[in-house]
Amino acid sequence: MQFHISKVVILAGLGFGLGLSSATQASEVVYTGKNGRSVTSEVVRDRTETGTTIQRTTTLPSGKTSRSTGTFSKTTDNGGYSGTVTHTNRNGSTTDYQIQGQRSISNGSYQNSGTVTGFQGQQATYETTGTYGNGKISGDRTVTYPSGKTRSMELEGQRTGRGSYSGNVSHTGRTGKTRTSSFQRSR
Repeated sequence: MQFHISKVVILAGLGFGLGLSSATQASEVVYTGKNGRSVTSEVVRDRTETGTTIQRTTTLPSGKTSRSTGTFSKTTDNGGYSGTVTHTNRNGSTTDYQIQGQRSISNGSYQNSGTVTGFQGQQATYETTGTYGNGKISGDRTVTYPSGKTRSMELEGQRTGRGSYSGNVSHTGRTGKTRTSSFQRSR
């Protein structure tokens, strides 16, 4: 069994403003590799008094798409959350995942970590840290799979307008191969 959690972890790491007033927010991120090919990720986040729903559609250079829908709720007053993510990959296979996590935001920094449990009980963990302020953002994310292999991401960007950022991201896969790309995020 292959454990597909990269999109699930992205959903879990997008932020849960649980307890905030109702708000729907949409954003789009376009990642462009050195070869000029792009991947587009569209996200709609709906926050309510009782939880957050996040829908993500990722379009690959081939035109195929993957989709994830996550529904999360607050479990503690200090940043704990749990939820379920349904992920449909580019070939149409659907899998449900359970998420348990903890996040914090304070004085220009953020942290988000947790556990993703797959349909056969296999677990992966994720850890995201970063900083923001003065028009700049940076972040690191590491996912550790049931096999012990890891996948990591490093991001640095600069604000280009209200809700918009651009910068560079570096991904290191489970085999150790690193690829870099630029990104543009807009709301």
